Amino acid sequence: MQALSTFALPSALDPAHAARWLRLADGEGVVFLDYDGTLTPIVARPELATLSAGMRETIGRLAARLPVAVVSGRDVAVVAGLVGIDGPAYVGSHGLDITGFGGGEPR
Repeated sequence: MQALSTFALPSALDPAHAARWLRLADGEGVVFLDYDGTLTPIVARPELATLSAGMRETIGRLAARLPVAVVSGRDVAVVAGLVGIDGPAYVGSHGLDITGFGGGEPR
């Protein structure tokens, strides 16, 4: 993995960044859900943050009706594996890794 300086990272305030999400969601709004501390309880160690079966079912039902993205500071493959649902997009590494809606590959 190549290290990037903070000057090389994309800005979340850049209008092109928002436009990218709108293209991914076909112009609709997107529901963003944070994994650690929102979908799962705050815990002492990250590996203890597990998604309940009820929350997993709720995310699946929501993703069947609306564009949903699960966001995390974790690697995108890790958070996608922890949630285990094909419907949402996954945003890892604080936005640097993104999977498309319907389980696309990280880009």
